Amino acid sequence: QEMENAAEVSSAVDAIEIGERYQRLMGAAAERLGSIRGELAAANESAVTAMAATMSPEGRQLLEAFWRESAFPAVYLDPLSVVNHFERALALEDLSSDVRRDLESVFAGYRGEWERLSAEMAEALRGRRMDMMNWQEVDWVEMQAFGQRMSALATERADGSIRAANQLRVLLDEGQLARIGGLPDPEDAPAEWMQWMY
Repeated sequence: QEMENAAEVSSAVDAIEIGERYQRLMGAAAERLGSIRGELAAANESAVTAMAATMSPEGRQLLEAFWRESAFPAVYLDPLSVVNHFERALALEDLSSDVRRDLESVFAGYRGEWERLSAEMAEALRGRRMDMMNWQEVDWVEMQAFGQRMSALATERADGSIRAANQLRVLLDEGQLARIGGLPDPEDAPAEWMQWMY
């Protein structure tokens, strides 16, 4: 019996040592991967900054917007956005002059807010890039504050998209809504801000 107990203890100790060794190896790999990702992101950002310096203000704005969308797809793949829906609606040929004017007015305000909030989310992510696998180096209090900030921005953006979609429902008839591809249903879309609460 004593030999069996000793063998069990020895096995448990071996398992702990293996687990600790694995953790050290994975931690080192995650740290290196995070460093490489950070270096690549910094290099890309430096290249964009250098290019932007040679461009007109309008070109610089377009380049920076394109870079944010490419660098932070999680921000810009917004299931509730109706930016494209407004663009398709304004391309309809059977709009009255009053409806077109109202669409342009609503779209101008909505798109400006959507782009502003998206840019703020991208900037927050740029300042907070890190490898989540390397949990030993995470400041969890700071991480919680970051998640709350991202959630607030994403929720504000989603609320704006829902209001804009409701305006489209008021301004367009059923046939026109069908021709722009329908509208996203908030009930069917995931609560996008939840992804930031890690």
